[in-house]
Amino acid sequence: RMDEDLLEYAPTFACLFLCLLSSMNILTAPAISLEGKSLWIARSLPVTSWQILGAKLKLHMLFTAVPALICSICFCIALKPELLTAAVMIILPQIFTLLCAVSGLRVNIRMPNLTWSSESGAVKQSLGIILAMCLGWAYIIVLVAVYLFAVQVLPNVFALIIATAVIAIITAISFARLKRKGVKRFETL
Repeated sequence: RMDEDLLEYAPTFACLFLCLLSSMNILTAPAISLEGKSLWIARSLPVTSWQILGAKLKLHMLFTAVPALICSICFCIALKPELLTAAVMIILPQIFTLLCAVSGLRVNIRMPNLTWSSESGAVKQSLGIILAMCLGWAYIIVLVAVYLFAVQVLPNVFALIIATAVIAIITAISFARLKRKGVKRFETL
């Protein structure tokens, strides 16, 4: 019975593990700060502010979401879950990675360090970096809490779908705020 329970919940643990790993890669958190005193160069290009921020999000997704996708596929091959569970195993880490990317960029727009003397000051000695990492962990706690609440009344896969939906809603709200308020704030830096 214990082996069956472990096998049933293994896809969930794999998903949560990938989300936890994704939350620790916060490329967007120092993305604005690294521009430093040269931020005017990016802002003087013939592109919109949203395109500049979008490029930073795309870089984060390239270096975090692509490896997470490869890991999700490997977990699906190894665990052989049902089709619906496999779909959630692939989709949830991608949405979670986007949430971490958007949150890191939003934090960096609110708390940029543009006066650093070395790049390590922008990357390692910034309160924004710590806050972005803690936000990622807070999202993990929300994800686990929603899942644990839902799994009490629903089968495992549907509880995971509910948790994915909650993370997707948080991601959509955060993305909309970045696109609206974040762009305006970026233009005032």
